[in-house]
Amino acid sequence: MGIDRFLACQCPILYRLLCSKRTLYLAIQLIFPIIFTVYINTFSFLQRDANTLVICQVPLAISGDTFEKFNKCGLIINIGVVLIYFITYLKLRNQTALSTGLKFIFKSILYTVIFVILGWCTVTIVNIASIHFVNVDTQHIIIIYAGIGLNVACASNVFVFYIINSEYRTAIRKLFGMKSEVKLHTTLFLNSHLTNK
Repeated sequence: MGIDRFLACQCPILYRLLCSKRTLYLAIQLIFPIIFTVYINTFSFLQRDANTLVICQVPLAISGDTFEKFNKCGLIINIGVVLIYFITYLKLRNQTALSTGLKFIFKSILYTVIFVILGWCTVTIVNIASIHFVNVDTQHIIIIYAGIGLNVACASNVFVFYIINSEYRTAIRKLFGMKSEVKLHTTLFLNSHLTNK
């Protein structure tokens, strides 16, 4: 999402061209995540230990130095996402003619990214720190509980979009079979309120 916003702000012509070829654009965006996932899964499978009992599939299934690579790559990706969003923020801030709609969209995505980045950073830092514990069971419990922050961050996306963006709010309300909110014309209300005083 960050790279998408970055391209939209930095190279709008290239972004429109890529958006016109949606399948190609989606394939380009998915290349790195697919390669990274295949790499991590392959090496964690090759380094598996049949004698080790796995308590929780998600953090403990990756063993050996693959777990360390996963955490280091996660830290690098988090830093990269923060840099991309910071550059995009600076670009948006410097554009005076930019519509408030684009700034609003960026704001809602920024809040979502902040939650997810904080969740991933918590998991990454705790996973790296857990290596220093001698007791393996303590390491496993710490790693399992570290994932709670990430799960909360990922689940918070729907609430952030619901609160900030009226289009998402309408779509989410439709998913739950609820009626759409009534739109008020705030400019008319404010003008009539100010003229009455």
